[in-house]
Amino acid sequence: MTRDLRADQQVKRAALEGAQARLAKLEQEPRAEDIPPAEERVREAQANLADAEVQVRLIESVTDKRAVRDEDVQRRRLAYKARRRGWPRWKRNWDY
Repeated sequence: MTRDLRADQQVKRAALEGAQARLAKLEQEPRAEDIPPAEERVREAQANLADAEVQVRLIESVTDKRAVRDEDVQRRRLAYKARRRGWPRWKRNWDY
């Protein structure tokens, strides 16, 4: 083998070993100490979604539309939609 081929082989072998180490670590997930913080992040995301829904319902329930600015209504609707769209991602990250 030429020197270049041996050097290339060593680089590829090191890359393979690194990939195997990362795979082994991923296969051990989730670790017990990772679960409580992840559960808390999910509960927080659920609470934020519920709060955004309440805020939208509250502002939309105002009968005198002069009492609230349209900008505030739109802001709350957008916040709710953003949290609702983000929820499947939170759920997917939690479901191992």
